[in-house]
Amino acid sequence: AEPGAAAPAEKADFEKTTSKAAMVQAIKEAVAYCDPAYRMEEMKAMEEVTFFGNKGSRLWVLIFNVTHDSEHYGNLVTYLRTKGVVPPSSQGGM
Repeated sequence: AEPGAAAPAEKADFEKTTSKAAMVQAIKEAVAYCDPAYRMEEMKAMEEVTFFGNKGSRLWVLIFNVTHDSEHYGNLVTYLRTKGVVPPSSQGGM
């Protein structure tokens, strides 16, 4: 997505989204929106940006994001296990 482009989630009310198909579509749109950031050229990845008041490279911001996403996945795993569901990462075959 172009810098400043509206994120797909801005048009959705996920508090009211209950169908699996709608959630899967929303995830696909979010991945498509974010994918260009993870495919940027190396020199662009090393450009300095400000993120939450701190200066660092674009790559640093992406690493921060992956770490943050992993924390959320950890929360989801706990929730799934309390519901008796084996998380995909524990099912094998990966």
